[in-house]
Amino acid sequence: MLNHRLIKLLITLTCLILVITACSNQPEQTQAPPVSEPTLAPKMETSPIPAAQTTPDSEPTLAPVTEPTTAFGEVLFEDKFVDNKNNWPEIKDENIESSISDGTLNVKVFSQNNGTSFQPSITVSDIDLTVETTFTEGNPENVAYGVLCHIVDPKNFYGVNITPSGAYMLFKSIDNEPQVLVDWTSSDAIKQGTGVTNELQVICANGQIKLLVNGVPLAEITDNTYTTGTFALQVNSGDVDSNASGVSFSNLVLRSPTKMANNSPKSGLTDKFDDNQNKWDLYEESGVKVAIEKSQLVMQIGKMELFWTKPGLDITDLDITFDATVLEGAEGSTGYGAICRFQDKGNYYVFLIIDNGRYGLYKSINGKLEAITAFEESKAINIGKATNSLRVVCSGEDLQLYVNNQPLILVKDNTFSEGVFLLVGQSFDKEGNPITIAFDNLN
Repeated sequence: MLNHRLIKLLITLTCLILVITACSNQPEQTQAPPVSEPTLAPKMETSPIPAAQTTPDSEPTLAPVTEPTTAFGEVLFEDKFVDNKNNWPEIKDENIESSISDGTLNVKVFSQNNGTSFQPSITVSDIDLTVETTFTEGNPENVAYGVLCHIVDPKNFYGVNITPSGAYMLFKSIDNEPQVLVDWTSSDAIKQGTGVTNELQVICANGQIKLLVNGVPLAEITDNTYTTGTFALQVNSGDVDSNASGVSFSNLVLRSPTKMANNSPKSGLTDKFDDNQNKWDLYEESGVKVAIEKSQLVMQIGKMELFWTKPGLDITDLDITFDATVLEGAEGSTGYGAICRFQDKGNYYVFLIIDNGRYGLYKSINGKLEAITAFEESKAINIGKATNSLRVVCSGEDLQLYVNNQPLILVKDNTFSEGVFLLVGQSFDKEGNPITIAFDNLN
């Protein structure tokens, strides 16, 4: 990996090149510091959510995944790199070579401790940028690449980098002085090796900087040093190897960011479960028990069905956080989460995470389930017999799920505009072995 002593040198080079290019009318070339394929849990053999009722006659067949309207805003700019209509810099000298061909922006850096960045012919300040990056040649320990944002001037900006050896970092430059915001961190979400593509999503807006790689949230920080300034793509080389380093960019999409649910309506419901002051539905019947025990709301389920419990307060628009702990059950057999806009046993939204690290959002329309966000894996979810903090937002058309402070689902859907809130548990154990979930700290 590029070592830490290079950070200041690389940022200094960034600023030097920015100063040089700022004197021309050409898009800027800048230098910035650099800073395994994730193993997915096995696919469910059964339908992820059984019936849209507590006592189904048979398991339903899931409907095809529907395309939700994302909460990330309108597309402001995109480039498939079929030509250079957006005036990206094309360079060829002894240090750097760049060209556009076959749907990619190809960059090679030939010298050590060198780099470049590329800015198109538009200026956008707040960004939600997604771009595919491929390490094409060189030593994976000698290159870093990513996105610069809020470039105020050649000495002041933010940077987000990943390496093909599987690490990432966030930094800022203040008057040419580097400050590391998130130090080098390894992640299995970053695919390693030559010829391997990683999708980067970088959000710089509303005082926040976020990095997702291949859909997995890796870093999120709050910093208000810069709130304006444009963006660029960038590649740098270190001093580990003198051979050329190559990176290509493709399928760039820039959206207008949508502020996350910082001002969503609070539910007015809080519960430490010391008693049943909120009048939750508590019951015991064949295969299921819902009770308040040891200052927790506990659900024990012994058959493959979805069960829920409702508080005495009816809530339509909500922003609710709660802890959920798996107490019993084989890994991959326990699902839990929340329902919102529950109208009856056949019509509602359900957020569900599974103890093997998967999560999804479904809606039931007249008893027919449709995937809004089909089950995916996230490293943000603690697996096995562990506790996860869930935040569920149902506000207007916004449907959002955060797990352990990481945003996993941010979509819009207007199927249901009213209905109530429920906590849910789901067993996936074919043998009927019991699973147990405990809910706590709801607010």
